[in-house]
Amino acid sequence: LWLHHAVVVHCLAAVPLTLLLLFFGPLMRAVGEDGELSALAGKYAQLLLPGLWGWALLWALQPWLQCHGVVRVQTLTAGLTAALHPCLLALLTRRLGLRGAALAESISNCVSFLLLLLAAGCTPLRRALPWARPSRASVARLLDFLRLGLPGVVMMLEWWASEICILASGLLPAPALALSSLSIYQSVNAVAFMLP
Repeated sequence: LWLHHAVVVHCLAAVPLTLLLLFFGPLMRAVGEDGELSALAGKYAQLLLPGLWGWALLWALQPWLQCHGVVRVQTLTAGLTAALHPCLLALLTRRLGLRGAALAESISNCVSFLLLLLAAGCTPLRRALPWARPSRASVARLLDFLRLGLPGVVMMLEWWASEICILASGLLPAPALALSSLSIYQSVNAVAFMLP
């Protein structure tokens, strides 16, 4: 039932994020961001929507599989997606520019989830996993599930603060330059979080 709890919580969390991404461009304009930058960011954000849902389901499935000792399959599917992503990125950005980058991200997130689901659900590994049908128990004790997960979300506030700084940089006199420099900072920050 842990997997069901995770799917419910992640999908509930994805609903407001979907609304945010849908209206990201107008929201940026409403807080005073540059019009051209807001329009580009809005288009980019909307193209991330399919990937958001793939990502939400992927992050429900991955920890559940890890709890059952299924790691090699995850490594293989992540490796395949990592090999596919640069190819998609190169192909789509040449043809679609910025929109292609967002599409490549969305496609990679969805492919990653689908590969992992197929590997776990359609191979002999399926018999080794405790799959359960959704039922009322799938939504029971969600508060206990959230009580365990919310401290991890709070730990991410540092990351969110840096994201807010990037958004606020659009209010500076040269928004494109400020946004570019903060994006480089965020990329370096992301690498720092990956180090052991």
